[in-house]
Amino acid sequence: MPYIGKAPASGIRSRFIYTATAAQTTFTGADGNGKTLGYTDGEYVDVYLNGVLLDPADYTATSKTSVVLDSGATVSDIVEIVVYDTFSVFNGTFTGDLTVDGDTLFVDSTNNSVGIGTTSPSSFFSDARQLVVGSGSGSQGITISSGTSENSQVFFADGTSGDAAYRGIVRYLHSSDAMAFYTSGANERLRILSGGGITFNGDTATTNALDDYEEGTFSPAYAFTSGGSFNHNIQLGRYTKIGRVVHCTGRVRGAKSSTGSGAINISGFPFTSASTANLHASGTIGRTGNFTNAPKAIFMGTNSTLLAMRQNNSSSSPKSNVSDDTVDGDMGTGASDNDLIFSITYMTS
Repeated sequence: MPYIGKAPASGIRSRFIYTATAAQTTFTGADGNGKTLGYTDGEYVDVYLNGVLLDPADYTATSKTSVVLDSGATVSDIVEIVVYDTFSVFNGTFTGDLTVDGDTLFVDSTNNSVGIGTTSPSSFFSDARQLVVGSGSGSQGITISSGTSENSQVFFADGTSGDAAYRGIVRYLHSSDAMAFYTSGANERLRILSGGGITFNGDTATTNALDDYEEGTFSPAYAFTSGGSFNHNIQLGRYTKIGRVVHCTGRVRGAKSSTGSGAINISGFPFTSASTANLHASGTIGRTGNFTNAPKAIFMGTNSTLLAMRQNNSSSSPKSNVSDDTVDGDMGTGASDNDLIFSITYMTS
C-alpha cells in the first residue's frame, strides 16, 4: 500500500463497539454509537472481547466492512474493534455529496453537478449546470494558464470519437497575442488580433482586419467657402461606419441669411474622407425643395468633411453635365428654402 509521510507508523484510530447477541460471529455496519465499521487493511485491526485482546487467529478481518469471530459470542458480550487507518493514496469511489473547505468545491450527487465557490450549483438551463462557478455575487472567473509560447484553449466535443469529436474551439494564441474561434473542427472562422481588429476564415493579415464599427448622429449645415451664413431649421444626420466605409443619410434645410462667396457645401460630416488622389465618392439626392436653382448632384472630395453640390453647366436640353458649383445665387432666403435630403457612402483613410 502506498503511504504519504511516515505511515504506517502514523495514522488515525477509530473505535467501534458492539453488544453481541447470542452466538453472534459477524460484526458489521453501525455499532452502538451509530458509526459504520470500515477499514483499509486487516493488519491494522485490533479486536477485543469483553476487554481482552484477541489473537488475529481468532477472527477474520478481510472484507474491509466486517469482522468475523471464529467462535460465536455470548449474548451481551462487548466486542470492541479498533481500526488504525493509515494515510494512503485514495483509490476508491465517493458516494453522496462531497464538500471541500466549505464552498471551495462541492459535488451535488443528486443533480450530478459540481460547484466551485458555491454549494448550490444551478443554472437557468438545466443542461448547463454540470460545472457552476460562483454563487451569483461578487466577481468570478476561470483561469487557464499556459506557457508564454503555447496556447490556452477550450474544446467543445460531441459523441464521435477521435479528433472528429472536437467540433468547436476557443483558443488564445500567446505567440501572436490573439484570440481565435473555430467551428466544424479545426476551421478557424474568426480571429481577434492583438490590436483589436477582426479577421475572418483564417485570414491573419492586419491590413484586412475589421477594426471599427460605429453608429451616430451629426448635424449637416450649409456653408459658403468664404463668409455668408444660413439660419437652419432642419439639421438631421445619421451615420454607420464599418471599418473604413462610412454611410451617411441626412436632411438639411436652411435659409440664406447673408451673402458669401465661392461654392456652397454641406459641412459637419463625422469623418474625413480618404486622401487618395481622385478617389471621390458620389451620393444620391432624394429630394430638393425651394432652391432658386436646385443641385443635381453631390459628391465628397478627397481629405474632406464637406459634401459638394453641383448644378447643370449647360443650357441645352437634355442637361447632362453637372459640373458647376452651387453658389450664392442658387439658394433662397425664405424660411422653408433650400431643403435637401441626401445619402452618400465614402471611404476614410
